[in-house]
Amino acid sequence: MAFGLTSCTGIDCPLDTVVVWTMTFYDSQAETSMNLPCVLTVDAAGAGTLYNKGTAIASMELPMSIASPTDTLYLHFSADDLITTDTLYIDHTNFAHFEAMDCPGSVFHNITSTHFTTHSMETFPVVIDSVSIIRPLVDYNDVENIRLYLRTPDSDTDDSNRK
Repeated sequence: MAFGLTSCTGIDCPLDTVVVWTMTFYDSQAETSMNLPCVLTVDAAGAGTLYNKGTAIASMELPMSIASPTDTLYLHFSADDLITTDTLYIDHTNFAHFEAMDCPGSVFHNITSTHFTTHSMETFPVVIDSVSIIRPLVDYNDVENIRLYLRTPDSDTDDSNRK
């Protein structure tokens, strides 16, 4: 009679351990998703370029700082020879996350607020109109966290129908 010993080593570490937040772009008047009508480069204060020269994009995934409670992002909009910069500030708390002792640890985030500075439409025809936090928890799930509403010349500036 033969006996075999088996052991259970089934460690269920997540396969995707990258923690990023997702920003989607919306038309401020129509309140529908949109592809950017210009080129966008995103720089972070103290971290350099996070996203370089995206064109016709509807969303982007970006890392969040684990060292600072506020991420300062410089959104450089450009087309032809024009370029301008809006600044987006994202306040958040950080907390350690562990799946199991044998899995690598991660830092998750909770977005608490946002604010921004913007340029004039006369300077460049795409400006931040408003920002909404859709899902404050930033974890392994690749879902929409922040919705960035943009105003363009094609957008009606009459806000009386805004929800």
